[in-house]
Amino acid sequence: MQIKNAVSMIPYGLLSGIVDGQEVRITQLGENGFVFRMANQAEKIHEIWLQFFSQNGGCYKKLLIPADRMKKMEESRFFTEYTVLTEDKDYQKYVRQLLADYWKYISLKMTGEDGEVAAAYTDYPVHLDEDYAESLEEENRTENWNNLPRAGWKQVADSPLTIDLGKSVTLASFTYAPSKAEAKPTMAFRYKFYVSADGKNWKEVPANGEFSNIMHNPLPQTVTFDQKEKARFIKLEATTPTATTAQVEMNEIGVTVAP
Repeated sequence: MQIKNAVSMIPYGLLSGIVDGQEVRITQLGENGFVFRMANQAEKIHEIWLQFFSQNGGCYKKLLIPADRMKKMEESRFFTEYTVLTEDKDYQKYVRQLLADYWKYISLKMTGEDGEVAAAYTDYPVHLDEDYAESLEEENRTENWNNLPRAGWKQVADSPLTIDLGKSVTLASFTYAPSKAEAKPTMAFRYKFYVSADGKNWKEVPANGEFSNIMHNPLPQTVTFDQKEKARFIKLEATTPTATTAQVEMNEIGVTVAP
């Protein structure tokens, strides 16, 4: 059975899914069901929660979908997709409202400024935009998650992001800060972080390997190392919430140099 009138890849800010405590990507949403994607196949799924953003209430509405509604599983090289069918009335009501809000969101994105979109979905004071920093250099002076000036940095490679810090330093942590604090499909979720003295021989720094909840809270996340690491080069290998290669810019990375 097919998902009726399915809409693909609705933004995380409007719709999210939690499967047995793990955040998942909803890839299709329709009148009679939805499809979600996981990086690894689950042995057994017990509960599925959907969270629908309500523009009118300015909050999320949660709905529990019984796991026995799953009808199909499709496995690929990089992820596994599950199809869930339901005739739940609350589900249908939330879907109709969400899609109405989504088309409004798309219309604003196509015809309005970013500030107008933010004002429509939050209490963002669009009239104060002019008071914000007008250059990246000015913004960088206010960063409290990077204490090594980027003027001496050089980006060696885009994917995976590889950076020459310009000199050998002792690092205590690194930070990932999504640009403009915006959630994007290409943002990093799972990662491996490496350091090197010469840019050829790399050492992986032990870490939990996940920027938890970053899709819903895209603010700077700092990873503190178990021990200080000496390095001139750093490398971040990262994948998105849908297990594709993430796109991370150099200005989204910060480091803390140990005293």
